[in-house]
Amino acid sequence: MPKQQTTQERNWYVIHTYSGYEDAVARNLKQRIESLDMEDKIFSVIVPKEKKIKIKNDIVYKDSWPSGEPKSGCDDYLGLIAKTDVLILNNVWNQNDVIINAAILTLGDSFTVQNYASGSPRGDLTIYGSLSQKVRGPVGTFGWWGTTGYQKDYHYDDRFVDTPPPYYPSVGKYHYLYWKEITD
Repeated sequence: MPKQQTTQERNWYVIHTYSGYEDAVARNLKQRIESLDMEDKIFSVIVPKEKKIKIKNDIVYKDSWPSGEPKSGCDDYLGLIAKTDVLILNNVWNQNDVIINAAILTLGDSFTVQNYASGSPRGDLTIYGSLSQKVRGPVGTFGWWGTTGYQKDYHYDDRFVDTPPPYYPSVGKYHYLYWKEITD
């Protein structure tokens, strides 16, 4: 497929497929684009395969400070796109602070933490990147009864303005197909 033209207005669309058919759907879409001679209008076909992405430990760029902040000149970029959720696992590596360097996109629901409402406080959840989710997922609880899970420490990675992660949806506009306001 040809390189994208940056001067054209572009949109991106989400296509749901049955599990196990992702490669066939992508292959058929690419063939259809070529047979209809639409390469100048449809530049890329990306079909997420992982329904749920599970984070087992820190995800830190090689060229980052100990805090997780990418150093000046860092050329590492990571995009995580989940069909449903991105879940930080409750395991031995994730009990005291978690650092994630990535642009995170959940197409179905949320970015959340496994067992966020139980146990002791786990420190900070630090993200250098971006986070887009359909529903804001819980990462901890905070109140008069105590604290569980993580405190949020989110930072936008300004490098994504000019250089998004490879194959990460970054341009175009969203179209509202349905909108309903709910009042109490």
